Amino acid sequence: MLLTQTHLEQIQANAGFRALADFFGSTTYLHLVPQLLKYADKIGGQRLEDDPYGQGFLERIAKTPEKTRNARLRKIEKFLTLAVPQFKELRFEADERGHPHLKALFTHHRPNAGWQSEEHFSDGTLRLMGLLWSLLGGDSMLLLEEPEISLNDEIVKQIPLMLHRAQHGRKAQRQILISTHSVSLLDNTGIDGRGVILLEAGSEGSTARTVDQEETQALESGLSVAEVVLPKARPKFAHRLGSL
Repeated sequence: MLLTQTHLEQIQANAGFRALADFFGSTTYLHLVPQLLKYADKIGGQRLEDDPYGQGFLERIAKTPEKTRNARLRKIEKFLTLAVPQFKELRFEADERGHPHLKALFTHHRPNAGWQSEEHFSDGTLRLMGLLWSLLGGDSMLLLEEPEISLNDEIVKQIPLMLHRAQHGRKAQRQILISTHSVSLLDNTGIDGRGVILLEAGSEGSTARTVDQEETQALESGLSVAEVVLPKARPKFAHRLGSL
């Protein structure tokens, strides 16, 4: 029975380091699955605690105070105008049953014919919205798993800068941990090597390490993380898969 809860979870046991327990407890994980958002009414079912896959993404937007919600959507709109072809305007509204929806206006030759709701958005557009909304809200640590999925490579290259710009000027900036194998994302030479953690597979499991002195020198010479560090994360015998 004692092993069913860690000391982090036990209120009586974590009194001496409760700040650490609260820190981990407030961590946000997001890996928005567009299909769960597009077809939420049809899928139904029970949502996981903390909703890591975004089924309740629209409800979270709806519960946000209107002034704050509109300010965040305006910022997201600026990013989408540059990233999504023909995108023009973003707004939030509820339907006749009170269900929340995001509506986007795309340029069209017929007036008012370009409005679309979230079920018509591309997977990449929805994932980008979820990423940006998470960056703009809250101050706890944010975990992002493969944010490059469904996005054009040219947009993926800009993700590091987008993360920085989205938090620019905020009093409480979020600490962000990203897991990725994306060459495009890591090819950005603006990534500081001090923020890179490499997971290396071994016989006893994976180990995590920061970049070593030789890798640091290569990065300071102008090479990217994709060139210096990413090759060391590749499976040892991956090149043999095509010969099976």
